[in-house]
Amino acid sequence: MQRSVYLRFSILLVMMLGLFGANKSAPPSNKSYTPGNKYSHNGDQPPSGVFPKTEPTTRKWRPITAGVLSPESVDMPLDVAGNTIPLTLSNPTDQEETFTVKVAVPERLHGHHDGVDSHFLKASILPEEVTIKPGESQVVKVALDNSNQALRAGRYRLTVIATGSHGSRGRSVIVGKAPTAVAVSAVQQMLDAGSIKRGTISVMGQFNIEANTSKIQLQVAVTNLFFNDDASEVVTPSIPLNLASGLQITSTGGNIKAAKIDYQGRNTTIDNFLATNSIPMTVADAQGNGLRDTVCVTAEWTQDQLYKISGTYYGRIRVTALVLPDE
Repeated sequence: MQRSVYLRFSILLVMMLGLFGANKSAPPSNKSYTPGNKYSHNGDQPPSGVFPKTEPTTRKWRPITAGVLSPESVDMPLDVAGNTIPLTLSNPTDQEETFTVKVAVPERLHGHHDGVDSHFLKASILPEEVTIKPGESQVVKVALDNSNQALRAGRYRLTVIATGSHGSRGRSVIVGKAPTAVAVSAVQQMLDAGSIKRGTISVMGQFNIEANTSKIQLQVAVTNLFFNDDASEVVTPSIPLNLASGLQITSTGGNIKAAKIDYQGRNTTIDNFLATNSIPMTVADAQGNGLRDTVCVTAEWTQDQLYKISGTYYGRIRVTALVLPDE
């Protein structure tokens, strides 16, 4: 705002000088006037005043000084947890230099989206100011922090600039790659279905999903209910999974709308128990910031025997997540 007021005042001042310095007769049109010089021409009364000399201003950048920051480029895997990147700051001059070191906001590189905000990734430099004697060097460190959030998979660019008090200037460009990752964990390891009676048994399991990509594939596997957790079924047959009902699935975060998933066959095992896989389903985050949600899976079993041996029957539900490439 101050700069805007200053510019308007300058323009007004020039106009006033021209107004009060002019005579009733304007300067002859066949004369030339050079900005910054007084008006002068033969036989005519010259107007008073001086036009200020106006020249375009250009912003001058200090050139990069070789050997100030090394390495000048870094390409590395990006492991955010407690990650620090060491750089060597040197003084190539013949006098003591006090350097101010700054790191730009990290940018995520992604094709035509290069330069978009890096979401949770933050970077800081330690120390931010350091004094180095001629010919000596010191290590500075770039510290990374993702605020305990899932860092989006991809390549990130960080630019570090060191500016010395006597004109030295160094730059280091760090490009790091965050690999794709997905994690699944059960909210409760043990679920109590209550008393088993003849008819339908329904149990809902909840699973926390966290992925640093915007698209994953989910597949659910479910076992029968086995007496005393015995897969041999010697004492009594297991309570079968209701294949016709399929699975009901939704999520608390809204990435999955309530839907039914069909089973595709008894073709896997969980802890050596035969299990039935669901048809895989794709889950995507429309915002493109990575997935973080709680998935709710409801499975059903059918107890159709008139009498069943009393005891505890155990079953298992497993959710598997697979990272899918971004389009």
